[in-house]
Amino acid sequence: MSRLRRLWNVVRRSRMDDDLRHELDTHVALIEEEERRQGLTADQARRNARTRFGNPHAYRERALDAVIATWFEHACKDVRFAARVLRRAPGFSATAVLTMVLGIGANAAIFSILNGVILRPLPYPSSERLMYVSAQHPAVGTGAVTLSPPEYKELREVNRSFTAIGAFAPGAGEVNLTAPDRARRVRSANVDEHLFDALGLQAAQGRLFAPGETGRPDPAAPTAPVAILSHELWQTAFGGQPMIGKTVEVNSRPREVIGIMPPGADVLNHRTEIWLPLGLGPSELRSRRAHYLHVIGRLKDQVTAEAAQTELKTLNEGWGERVGVSDHMFAPLPTDGAARASNPDAGHVLQMSPLHDQIVSPASRAIWMLQVAAGLVLLIVCANLANLLAARVAMRRRELAVRMALGATRGRLLTQSIAEGAMLSIIGGAAALWIARVGLHALTQAYPMALPRSGEVSVDLPVLLFASGVAIATSVFFGLVQLRHIGMKGVAAALTDAGTKGATGGTRHYIRRSLVVVEVALAVILVAGAGLLIRTIANLGNVDAGFNRSRLVTFSITLPGATYPDMTRQVQTFLRLLDALRAVPGVEAATAMSGLPPHRPVLKMNTRIENATTPSVGPFHIVDYYQSVMPGYFETMGIPIVRGRGFQSTDTASSGLVVVVNERFAARFWKGLDPIGQRVKPGNDQAPWFTVVGVAKDVKQGGLDQDTGTELYKSVLQPQSASPSHVVLRTTLAPAALSQTIERVVREMDPAVPVVRLRDMEAVFAESIQRPRFLAQLLGLFAGLALLVAAIGTYGVISSLVAERRRELGIRLALGASRSAVLAHVMREGLLLTAIGVVVGLAGAFGLSRLIASLLFGVTPTDVPTVAGVTATMIIVAVVACLLPAWRASRLDPNAVLKV
Repeated sequence: MSRLRRLWNVVRRSRMDDDLRHELDTHVALIEEEERRQGLTADQARRNARTRFGNPHAYRERALDAVIATWFEHACKDVRFAARVLRRAPGFSATAVLTMVLGIGANAAIFSILNGVILRPLPYPSSERLMYVSAQHPAVGTGAVTLSPPEYKELREVNRSFTAIGAFAPGAGEVNLTAPDRARRVRSANVDEHLFDALGLQAAQGRLFAPGETGRPDPAAPTAPVAILSHELWQTAFGGQPMIGKTVEVNSRPREVIGIMPPGADVLNHRTEIWLPLGLGPSELRSRRAHYLHVIGRLKDQVTAEAAQTELKTLNEGWGERVGVSDHMFAPLPTDGAARASNPDAGHVLQMSPLHDQIVSPASRAIWMLQVAAGLVLLIVCANLANLLAARVAMRRRELAVRMALGATRGRLLTQSIAEGAMLSIIGGAAALWIARVGLHALTQAYPMALPRSGEVSVDLPVLLFASGVAIATSVFFGLVQLRHIGMKGVAAALTDAGTKGATGGTRHYIRRSLVVVEVALAVILVAGAGLLIRTIANLGNVDAGFNRSRLVTFSITLPGATYPDMTRQVQTFLRLLDALRAVPGVEAATAMSGLPPHRPVLKMNTRIENATTPSVGPFHIVDYYQSVMPGYFETMGIPIVRGRGFQSTDTASSGLVVVVNERFAARFWKGLDPIGQRVKPGNDQAPWFTVVGVAKDVKQGGLDQDTGTELYKSVLQPQSASPSHVVLRTTLAPAALSQTIERVVREMDPAVPVVRLRDMEAVFAESIQRPRFLAQLLGLFAGLALLVAAIGTYGVISSLVAERRRELGIRLALGASRSAVLAHVMREGLLLTAIGVVVGLAGAFGLSRLIASLLFGVTPTDVPTVAGVTATMIIVAVVACLLPAWRASRLDPNAVLKV
């Protein structure tokens, strides 16, 4: 019985037991038949047969024990033999293990990210039925916008596809929380009670918001406002102490803690730490143009996503009649131009997409590209491993042939080879998982905001199964490759071959050279991708953001509405704060603003603009950004005023209302007109007119890689402005040197206001390009691994070829060939393989350029300098890899070689 058959029998013991029972019964039946032929009755023959045969159960147990014991005995021998063989070749063993660690470790780490971010379902019950409902509005110029409160209310009433629909608003995104240790800024979400039903969330402690508890609070009601804490905030801020029923201060207002959410509970990757009531009142439910609600719906069990989308399309066509409104209602885009011009909300329609896609789509392309890159590294590792094994087969070919000639079967040799591979794979796989775990921890610490769902990324069971699968495949591959060339013909050839005159054939040389070409080609693809992304990062770092970011330090504070109920009091507080900061030694200027460039969410504000170019759709002009600034904003930020003037100290509430616009604003809305003196009306129709007094240089607000939008600056000293929250200092001091002073100044102003995100503007820029930097660094790491493995493979093949051609090279030297000619001959062979690999790799890189094109900035996939750099890098690596074996070949002693 072969060893594989024995192994199969051990795995399927019940089947082997049945076979043994059938065989034993057959023996008993034959004896019984013999007894019957001798004239006994059937009963006597059966009794005699059982007596003569003995106890069949004992026979069966002994047979099973013998098979299993033999299998384990052989397995133990194979393991001991594999250990001895690998100890005798420490260089090969270390190289093979290191190669597997690089390949499996890189793939396990990226698969952890892929699994945690994209493949794993969202942490909600039946999460595949959760849909993100949004609006599409061509006049606004975005693909998806949030819903307004009345639209959300009407959707809840008229839809038939969703069993629950809930909404939340990030609001300011953060609130001040007075914790026992210190004041904190925590991430908040304002939600209504229906959101928990839609998501299927339950409180880990206490309760969720009750019906009617998330609406606008009644000032006459005796109940206190409520709040729900996340598990993480409960642990970090309150040490896990009992909090249900206790009061905490949120934005200086007391709130009763009614619940603690389970660990990891969140919505839309908002990283929510405290859940607050949404607070929709009658005024909000009449604001049809105030789009700020994220809406999530759960499909009914019997309703498909396609059916729900069809229903939304139907609702769009008759929304006004269905809900009884005639202004700013959902309606499909008319095909007639006149109808479009007369309908201000043309094309304002409902749409939906899976919630999972809404969360992970921004990062999915980058993650899949990283997985492809890790897969390429694994292919390079496999090719290199195959080369290592081929070289080892050449060395052990005679040994294996002798063992087969002495009676060892191919199955026996195969299991021993697999045991060697399994031992290497177990060591390499375990080390690779450790590397993956350490690498993931380092990545999540270095780039906490680069990936959605980063808290769910871990080396868990699917990753273990993935790594185990790769390791098992490697061990089987190891065994098969070792015996591939050992057949009966191979035995005869190996036994008759002296072993020193070229133990390998031309076919094997061709395969090994081809593997080197494959390794180089795959490495070229990775190096080219990394080179393009590195150039992208360099281009983003050199983007002119429109202001001078050197020596700028920034931090953020929020003045709570309970303590600072009106804009006048907030402005006066900020003025005192800025005066105190300007008095700090080393601080040259200080200002504050509502939004910090260069990465702000786009606002898309409806704005009435006098004498402006008529928009193609809708009666409103959409301004991308509003910016409310404190005095000295343009001077402190280093933003040039290209026309007119900036804000002055005389621009107060009692003076004429003025604004400053950016160059893009003036160019888009007042083509051919002088923007100075033109008027705009920010906000609704009841807002006053503002006169443009200046044009500022364009500032990147929506991202360094995005087009500059239209922007309108308002002074906080005048009406219709928003409260500032970001403070900027121009200083010669580092943030670390200023931190204690800033915290002291803010604490003296209000001890309940925390200082957060104190850093210099270079750090703000680095954070704004965190995701492409994360991608470039990982791809650069993979490219480095690919280069290393390709260099090892090239070195191994050239060294092996030199070793096998020692006699030929010795004869050349004996016949008069110079040592430089031999060195050039070997170098030429290695460089030729590299050149072929570079050509194939560049062709592959161009073919895959569409995968990376959308991730580039300021560089094309066929960028000539990048191609030249990749080619030069590969040639340098090939020269380094080939130089040592070529030098050894040139130093051969012909007399010593030819005597062998």
